[in-house]
Amino acid sequence: MQTLLSTGEHALLALLGLASFASLAIFIERFVYLRAATFDGRRELDRLNEQANAGTLDAYASEAEYRLGAAGKAVAAGIRSSHLGKAGVRETIDSARAFLRLDLERRVAVLGTVGSNAPFVGLLGTVLGIIQAFRDLAAAIHSGSAQPGAVMAGISTALVATAVGLIVAIPAVIFNNICRRRIARIERELDGLAHAVIAHAPDHPAPKKGG
Repeated sequence: MQTLLSTGEHALLALLGLASFASLAIFIERFVYLRAATFDGRRELDRLNEQANAGTLDAYASEAEYRLGAAGKAVAAGIRSSHLGKAGVRETIDSARAFLRLDLERRVAVLGTVGSNAPFVGLLGTVLGIIQAFRDLAAAIHSGSAQPGAVMAGISTALVATAVGLIVAIPAVIFNNICRRRIARIERELDGLAHAVIAHAPDHPAPKKGG
């Protein structure tokens, strides 16, 4: 049993180390991706209105795909569906936004999972360590060679697992919040452009040729 508990405690610490590495790697990848997808919504709105007034929205759609990152595809899809009328444009943008959200939130949930569960994993490691410490104390008392100092040292060592769990969880929570705020900003900026695209769309679908 002693070996099992010791092995379990070390396994949990290894798991926390792996979770810490994974959360850092995911955060770096997501931060780079989300930063590239972030844009200045007010500036883009001015550009969109300017080109709409000049009758060159199609050109703006092509530019948006490259300049606005992931959100540009949703804007471009809305502009290119203007022949469907305002309702059709709205549905097209909503559909594109649904897929965009999946791309923006990819792997971000892992950060939240690590942040919420790492403390419990660390606590489990501490519990295993304390159980082992009391087993050692019981065995020492039974053999008549009890050393309370050694038991206290075992308990203090077991508490390291809880500390490691918190050290892993706190950055993961911060990383998750940073990504979530960035995603929310991108979606707000996209909302502003989407409303402008809908406003410039015709009220009704264009009549079908040969109809």
